[in-house]
Amino acid sequence: FGSLTRSIRLNPAVVSAWSQILLRVPGARLMLNNKTFKEEAACEHFVALFARHGISRDRLVMCYTRNWDGYRSVDIVLDPFPHNAGTTTFESLWMGVPVLSKRDRPSVGRFGDAILSPLGLGDWVVDSVDEYIERAVVFAGNVPELERLRSQLRDRLRGSVLCNAPAFARS
Repeated sequence: FGSLTRSIRLNPAVVSAWSQILLRVPGARLMLNNKTFKEEAACEHFVALFARHGISRDRLVMCYTRNWDGYRSVDIVLDPFPHNAGTTTFESLWMGVPVLSKRDRPSVGRFGDAILSPLGLGDWVVDSVDEYIERAVVFAGNVPELERLRSQLRDRLRGSVLCNAPAFARS
């Protein structure tokens, strides 16, 4: 699992949900990849937050890559809530990594849905924390489907209304 979004979006509810996912998927790790994680104090802060939920340091990969190389080490991106990611959701999909998103308050909590649904990925958008955790566990357990989906994501994005510049300009 991974997140390349700004660390300010990693609130207690997100840390709790992500911890529950890690507890339910043995051997899974979570990559937190953002400029914040260049600082040891920030890393230690997040280690402590996850430790409160039973997640040991060895389950966390905290780093900062300036390019999109970080996506090579991630199978599923976890979108934060209530403020979803925007740019990093597009980047994830472009790099072939599916994103699990929780719909939340308008409008910043609807970015994930607005991006994923036009790609036919509505099943990657949920309405509750319990659904979010359950879907992450189920999706992580279906490696053949993840492989299939990963091979399609860039083409799905490229061919979607989201990348149809002439239609956008006409609108």
